[in-house]
Amino acid sequence: RNLYQETPLGYQSLDENGCFKEVNDAWLRIMGYERDEVIGRSFAEFITPEYKEQFKMNFPLFKELGETTVEFQMLKKDGGRIFVKFDGRIGHDHFGHFRQTHCIMDDISERKRYEGALQRTNKKLQLLSSITRHDINNQLTVLQGYATLMRDESDRKMREDCLHHIDSASNRIRAQIDFTRLYDRLGADSPIWHNVSELLTAMDDSDILDDRCSGLEIFADPMVKMVFENLLDNTWRHGK
Repeated sequence: RNLYQETPLGYQSLDENGCFKEVNDAWLRIMGYERDEVIGRSFAEFITPEYKEQFKMNFPLFKELGETTVEFQMLKKDGGRIFVKFDGRIGHDHFGHFRQTHCIMDDISERKRYEGALQRTNKKLQLLSSITRHDINNQLTVLQGYATLMRDESDRKMREDCLHHIDSASNRIRAQIDFTRLYDRLGADSPIWHNVSELLTAMDDSDILDDRCSGLEIFADPMVKMVFENLLDNTWRHGK
């Protein structure tokens, strides 16, 4: 018992009904409660609603198997939420009957935040990879189309016009490839406010856009410019 009380990790013990029998000082410090606010109450009262059903299903299995490793989101006294991992075993009396649980609690909130950030970054990478492939394929179609026209065209002015379009498509492909070098920074920078009119103006070199977005701003990843470029390119290419 002294070992549990002195450990820097949180410790809790539940009775057969899932109510608190013991908690150590570290548990109280992490959760922000006084001991008399905890003992005798159900563990389910201290977890978020999303995890109550999980506890209801897990606890009987824990008692049956004799040990468990499980994660819950818990509610602190101040209303804050933390993710915790429990490693537990069942204590028995000398007749082999259930006596109480012994569980060590580890605050894994920071790890969960990193995992969430990693998942969001992976989703952005998948989206950008798809957009980049699409854009490069579009420009290759343009390049090949004008190359075909140029082979069949004898008029010098028309050939120069084809060369201009080929050069433009090549430069856009190069820009897309260069942009992939920035992928390693995806998610590294916090979202910022973007002026939509400025984004559109920077991408419209034909002055055909009817900009009605004056004063409109969006809060997004700094790489949102690429999404706008793809949308505009598709509109120009396929719009009627």
